[in-house]
Amino acid sequence: MRNVIASIVIASLAGTALAVNPGDIVFTNQNNTSIQLLSNPGGSNTLSTLLTLPGLPFGASGSLWRPAGITADNHGRYYFGNQSFDQSNQTRPNNGIFAVDNLFGGAPTVSTFVGTPDTLGANDVDFDPANNGLVWVQNPFQLVANENIPDGLNGTLLSNPTNLQFYDEVTTGTRPFYEAGVFTVKDPNSNDFFVTAVNGGVGPGFSDQRASALWRLSPNYANPAASTLTLVKDFTSDPALTNPIRFLRGITAVPGTNDLYVTHTGVNGIPDAVPGVYKITLNPDGTYGSLTLINSGIFGPEAIEYNPFTNKLVVSAFNDVNLNGFAEEGRIYQLDLDGSNLEVLAEGVHARDFHIVPAPGAAALAGLATLAALRRRRA
Repeated sequence: MRNVIASIVIASLAGTALAVNPGDIVFTNQNNTSIQLLSNPGGSNTLSTLLTLPGLPFGASGSLWRPAGITADNHGRYYFGNQSFDQSNQTRPNNGIFAVDNLFGGAPTVSTFVGTPDTLGANDVDFDPANNGLVWVQNPFQLVANENIPDGLNGTLLSNPTNLQFYDEVTTGTRPFYEAGVFTVKDPNSNDFFVTAVNGGVGPGFSDQRASALWRLSPNYANPAASTLTLVKDFTSDPALTNPIRFLRGITAVPGTNDLYVTHTGVNGIPDAVPGVYKITLNPDGTYGSLTLINSGIFGPEAIEYNPFTNKLVVSAFNDVNLNGFAEEGRIYQLDLDGSNLEVLAEGVHARDFHIVPAPGAAALAGLATLAALRRRRA
């Protein structure tokens, strides 16, 4: 029986269901360790708190909650990754993947879905409709020097929750190699996932000054060791760049196209590419094509998501003005696919990840469409 975390429902919402429409935005907010809803983006921009996780806020030693990536399956059940921040307890008791039932019903419940002490620290998590599973980027805090943390790319089948390691991060040998993964997104044109990594490029530098890279993951749930990770692009250099991209962050994909959109937060003190939102156009075979900076007007862009109901990009921004780990001036923006019409949807939040509320039954239909397309390719 899974462990259910009690007493997390905010009293003002208990027993009160929220009206939710396709295109509304669910997001994890680090500032107050909550999951929130942004309704009618670009219109009323109404913020509601769906649930708040108990205990100390992020940044305080002993904090057990730092909600990160969030996604939902075909049946509307939500899942989020957690990265606890307990400097006195290296077992990280709340690290893992958590499931949320009845998120919009006024009395949501949270239960541990996959949780193994000191092995999970999901920065981002995505639903895999073709396999009815989850894929996440494993990148926990390192609390002490030389701490043994199994970073990499992990996942699970929903029918059998367990920690499967598709790729174990190894930062030795010849660059480029996968290092410090951040965000992932399902490739709408295959069963693969794209993954951003802050480091690992061939360019010189130390720690987060190293160049970033984009990777393609082909997960194998039956035999995780047979999963493959393929380099798409090392951003040490590119015709569109004067300097390397050194802090690649969020990534999203636009179905029906070969276009990806990524964010680059930027690194202070060294020559770096212009921070902003970039468009990546892939070749028809899925390999890297070109890069275009479409917007440089967001300070500290991080998570990014495509909203098919508005045909816009949703981007979170982190601005820690007091250097205390909180985004006092954090914002949620939306903008057109060409980078124009930038507008603020919310302020004073640190959205670590987004999930766009789908049309009823749309997720299940998308899964069937993906399966049908793959069958046609194999025929």
